[in-house]
Amino acid sequence: MIEKIVSAGRDGAERAAIDAAVEVGIRHGGSRYDPDIVRPGVLINAACNSEAPTADYRGCIEENVKNSDGTLIITLGRPEAYADHARKTALRNRRQLLHVDASTTDVLEAASLIRSWIDIYFIRTLHVTGRCSENVSSLYQAAFHILVNAVSPPAAGGQRDDTRPYPLPEKDKPRTVDQAIDRLLYEMPLKDKMMLARMRTDELAMIHSSLAEFIIVRFGLGPGNPSLMKSCCFHAKKKEIDVNQASYTLIRSLWQRLQRTHSLRIVKK
Repeated sequence: MIEKIVSAGRDGAERAAIDAAVEVGIRHGGSRYDPDIVRPGVLINAACNSEAPTADYRGCIEENVKNSDGTLIITLGRPEAYADHARKTALRNRRQLLHVDASTTDVLEAASLIRSWIDIYFIRTLHVTGRCSENVSSLYQAAFHILVNAVSPPAAGGQRDDTRPYPLPEKDKPRTVDQAIDRLLYEMPLKDKMMLARMRTDELAMIHSSLAEFIIVRFGLGPGNPSLMKSCCFHAKKKEIDVNQASYTLIRSLWQRLQRTHSLRIVKK
């Protein structure tokens, strides 16, 4: 079982690793590249800040690799230069190594793979790295949900209890409103479809908050999915909208589709 997670703390998988450790309640730290960098909306890790930062990012990676039992690289696609440096350092220092491509792997499948790797190689201190010059927020979301599912202790009955939404792999994310609605219809239980179909327009706000959170995370709504945001703008007939407006556009489009397919009608004989 993991006892500590370390990372250099930069945006992407490294920041997600620290936040996942905070979420689950695991010790966290590591050689930080720049402990003074603060990104709005993301938890700041005091334990990491207490450790002396290394001026050179490559030096941080090397220290974290050496001071851990295994290095986990999480990327969206092919590893970039610094992730490859982590790979070479791990091999040179005879540390365990695992690479997960979040663009092609489902969150729960990736988490299961990581858990097995941790158990097989008795990894207690886990080093996580992985950056992305594009779609940084998508990598953060994917890595955070993968890690939370991978290192959370089992709940009663032996199952991990994490019912929160998690992002789709990049290859499966919808790029248009129609694709998003098709995906929602595929994943929604029948009872939820029937409930939504029976709602009036003014009642949609009642479910907006919970369903919007699911949509935003699941589809990577925002800068990480510009094609879907553009499609939402077109449907909303606006030049620009934020993620909340985009999610409401999708919910309303879903409701309109369900009105045609799942509304109960009284048939007179």
